[in-house]
Amino acid sequence: MTLIREDKHGIYCKAGGNLFRPIKMLYSSEWPRANVINKPEDSKLKAGDKVKAHHISTTSMGQVGYEVWHSHGNYFDAETQKHLPSEDLLYPKTYEERAAAEGW
Repeated sequence: MTLIREDKHGIYCKAGGNLFRPIKMLYSSEWPRANVINKPEDSKLKAGDKVKAHHISTTSMGQVGYEVWHSHGNYFDAETQKHLPSEDLLYPKTYEERAAAEGW
């Protein structure tokens, strides 16, 4: 079981080394499956809920309870051996946002 938490970007959970959010991102899988949540307001989950969660193999998605959320990256930094703050794990949704964020 994993705990649904909340930060300044909204709800999220950690499972299998990934941080999942109900927010569609630029590189999310276009996966035609029921229960894919693309906007936080469409999720029935809330901070404090405990659910089973896991990464869905070969996708950028995770099963979070009965919903499918988008992976927003690995929350463990192998170089520093530290967990990254959840606020740092929200991938941009457009090429322009990514270019601005990465300075290219």
